[in-house]
Amino acid sequence: PDMGEEETEVAIAAANNAFESWCWGTSARERSRFLRRWFEAVLNSTEELAQLMSLECGKPLAEARAEVVYGASFLEWFAEEGPRAVG
Repeated sequence: PDMGEEETEVAIAAANNAFESWCWGTSARERSRFLRRWFEAVLNSTEELAQLMSLECGKPLAEARAEVVYGASFLEWFAEEGPRAVG
């Protein structure tokens, strides 16, 4: 939006620091648990998210609910793969 070069550099540095902390400061199992909690939060908010999607996009509510659950399935998959991280 209204960011200049200096603000952009500060934002990039902050994002890099956050990534380094996340990457090296948490184990694969911890990241997996975080993703699992996120997955559960999305599922627990399915109705609210589906209503929002329907209002924003005009998508039928049943279709929006299915899309929320489908999207959440990716969080679940990555959460389950997390402890097996290699490389």
